[in-house]
Amino acid sequence: MTEVAAGPPASDQLVPGWLRRLAAIGWRLLAAIALVLVLLYIAVELATVTTSILIAAIVAATFAPYVLELRHRGWSRIKAAAAVFLGAAFVILGTLIVLGLAFLPYVGQVVTAMGDGLTALEAKLADLSVPPGVGLAVDVVVRGVHGWLATAASGIAAVSTNSSSAATPTTASARLMANTTS
Repeated sequence: MTEVAAGPPASDQLVPGWLRRLAAIGWRLLAAIALVLVLLYIAVELATVTTSILIAAIVAATFAPYVLELRHRGWSRIKAAAAVFLGAAFVILGTLIVLGLAFLPYVGQVVTAMGDGLTALEAKLADLSVPPGVGLAVDVVVRGVHGWLATAASGIAAVSTNSSSAATPTTASARLMANTTS
């Protein structure tokens, strides 16, 4: 009659080992997911910086083999990097010039279409009899866009006329050489 009840089991016997390991993995997984979400939030908030870093990493990975090849040929690091940078800059600049020249004939049409669209928007808003404050705000925006379009169109026209005269540097340098030698 003097039997004593057995005490509660030891604390490590209350939960099976597999469940304890699963709980530890679960908490680590939740912490990792939370960390990834915080890093994504920071990356979105700093979109410009994130984009710049990603583009720099892609460019570096793209041109690294060329730099390494020049290094294997005996070029110094600075000289190889500068040569590859200048080569890439010329290729990118050439591509942008070709694309610009391809789309240059259509810029006038785009500017005209945007101006017509803004005029049509003003007419629709006038027909809907919107409050004067809204009409005034739209008018200010439309005038600003028209001014911007006029400035952009004149800038593009100036670039296109300058590029036609700048397209013949050899002729200009030949004239300069002819003038200095005579």
